[in-house]
Amino acid sequence: MLTFVRDVTAPAPPDRVFDYLADFTTVDEWDPRASRVRRVRGDGGEGSTYECEVSFARRTVPMRYTVVRLVPGDTIEWTGESSWVRAHDVIRLRTRGGATHVEYTTQYRYRHASWLLERLLSRAVSRLCDDAREGLQHALDRRGRRTPVT
Repeated sequence: MLTFVRDVTAPAPPDRVFDYLADFTTVDEWDPRASRVRRVRGDGGEGSTYECEVSFARRTVPMRYTVVRLVPGDTIEWTGESSWVRAHDVIRLRTRGGATHVEYTTQYRYRHASWLLERLLSRAVSRLCDDAREGLQHALDRRGRRTPVT
């Protein structure tokens, strides 16, 4: 299993960051691998499922994500499945110095892949995680600068 942790600091309050990230349909705004995200079941809470397309190694594959845990203002957890990979993503929010600190942990287990193949994929997947972190930082910066509508 490959595990990656990335950190982002958002200028927005934790409730706004949580609401944005808990809506999985926004993932294609910040993760350059994701596209065509749509909710297929549920109201966005635990048990809700989403379908999207994920690009990796010049291939695009369908993925199905399920919300497995939501702790308002604190934790968001999803699992993702395709025919070739199982993903487990956890986002944790903390307030520090007036900003919201976001820790994003993602784990990948490739089906039918040897330990050696997973290690070979590790560098490429790490770069994709860096790209997602950068996209998330830009998306949260943009959202933090917006004035809330009252």
